[in-house]
Amino acid sequence: MEHEPPGRGRWIAALAWAVVACLAAGVAAVAFGWPSVWGERVTLLTYALPFPTTAGMLHVPGLALGAAAIVLGAGRPRHAALLAALGAGFVAAGAILSWDPQRGRLDRIPVALFPIVDGLALAAFAVFARGSARAAPLPRFAIPAALLLPVLAALALQAALLAQSSTWRPATSAWDEKTGLETLDYFPDRNRRMPATLEQACALLARMAPDPYPGAGPPGGWPKRHRILRLFASLQASLAPDARPLVVYEWRPGTGEGRCSDLGFAARLR
Repeated sequence: MEHEPPGRGRWIAALAWAVVACLAAGVAAVAFGWPSVWGERVTLLTYALPFPTTAGMLHVPGLALGAAAIVLGAGRPRHAALLAALGAGFVAAGAILSWDPQRGRLDRIPVALFPIVDGLALAAFAVFARGSARAAPLPRFAIPAALLLPVLAALALQAALLAQSSTWRPATSAWDEKTGLETLDYFPDRNRRMPATLEQACALLARMAPDPYPGAGPPGGWPKRHRILRLFASLQASLAPDARPLVVYEWRPGTGEGRCSDLGFAARLR
């Protein structure tokens, strides 16, 4: 006669899966050269430890969701299908998160590694999942929800990243405390198009002058500083030894007015 697995066994299975997923993430990161999050040297523990001081902190949501699927579905009919569906959803979410909206290509994004590893680990655990006729069946929506939830979360995150990358923000900034001058540099990319006219370019920089980081300022707003905003043709142009901007906008908060200077934008349109 079949018996429902004891509660402690469910937690042991969930813990075993989490350990396997963490170790697999660390091994995969080193083997495939995954980048670091904060510029540190990547080791197995960088991605294996789900701690706030490591890249593994990005692993916590997936670990929680995978462990919940193992604990709540253990012993129930179609538990294997639940884990397989969640695993497929994780892998699909990882593929979605691998897309870099700024560069327009698939890349080794740190947050994308974890759902891919978790999904493969869940698929492996699904092979050993067993159900019991005495256990309550899973709700009908559980399996499609397990497949769709990671995918929808990844799509929402990508949409948020795309919206952020499409908003003009300074690529670099420099603050000279002695002179009280802040210099902000801007350039277009695949998500931020170069203004079509000089008037539009000046209006863009004028809008950025009092609020250079839209939607991300402190409660009291950004400090009102004397600012120089420079618009370059591209990232490469801004990094050149003889970097020359196309437009320069000088803003003095005391007067609330700014002055826009054309240093090559009009010539570029001819």
